[in-house]
Amino acid sequence: MALTQRITCDVCPKVKGEANHWFMFNARARDITFEPWQSPELEYKSHACSEACCVTILSRTLSDWGRSGLREA
Repeated sequence: MALTQRITCDVCPKVKGEANHWFMFNARARDITFEPWQSPELEYKSHACSEACCVTILSRTLSDWGRSGLREA
């Protein structure tokens, strides 16, 4: 019996299906990167199910940066 990994969106409760067009992202202290879904083995630990969820992640990250006082060096 094969072991399957259940992947859910980090914004909403959707579960990754076989044919979904998802995104992976990394948000760090001074950087955020989005990539089209390729493989769960990549270094991305965060997942978004749609462009709308990517925009939510971007908005949250920018707000976090603003609250932390991060400024361009």
